[in-house]
Amino acid sequence: MNKNYIFDLYGTLVDIKTNEEKESLWEGLADFYGSCGAVYFPAELKNVYLRLLGQEEKSHGQNYDVRIEKIFQRMFENKNVHKDIDYALEAGRLFRRLSIEYIRLYDGVPVLLSALKNRGGKIFLLSNAQSIFTVHELRQLGIYDFFDGIYISSDYGVKKPDIRFFNILIEKERLVPKECIMIGNDRNADIAGALSAGIGTFYIHSNLSPDVSPAVSADHEIYGADMEQVAEILQLA
Repeated sequence: MNKNYIFDLYGTLVDIKTNEEKESLWEGLADFYGSCGAVYFPAELKNVYLRLLGQEEKSHGQNYDVRIEKIFQRMFENKNVHKDIDYALEAGRLFRRLSIEYIRLYDGVPVLLSALKNRGGKIFLLSNAQSIFTVHELRQLGIYDFFDGIYISSDYGVKKPDIRFFNILIEKERLVPKECIMIGNDRNADIAGALSAGIGTFYIHSNLSPDVSPAVSADHEIYGADMEQVAEILQLA
């Protein structure tokens, strides 16, 4: 019997659509930077953001995850404007608000999480994401308090499928891998990563799943984010 349920977030519990190409995003962000003394044209700001992000990722290698607020802080410094981290955090949160077209739970998510808690299971989040976005969104969507532990890749500088990220969760929570199951919508990040850590697997092929050939198989698989079906399978697993 599984005692610990480890969930991915976006594409597994949460349906989200973002568009970072919108002109209105970069216009709004440029207005914010300009109001702080860092004057950018919107297209210039976008190019600087992409360049700094690319440099950071390239310098640290595969499966590294940057704290995105550092990029937004460096965008001030690029114009010789020195602001404390609170301004970078606000810039990052504005970026997220302007990029989101919609965000919502898949139908049945609170019922699923409640059922697992009532069964006596522990629920953890293991997400490739940014804390400055995700913590707020968990609260906004009303599911923050379901989790016994929240692990977001930007906090640790490493992301799935790297076994180090799984091991951080295992070691901090003192979990036994064979008593855990990873539920996610990405065969590489969630399923292959969990398998490398000796964790059971449940693959959900959702509307946000990467469109790749199945390189690995999970212990359980469904097509469509049907939380009633997920609950049925998990309570039998």
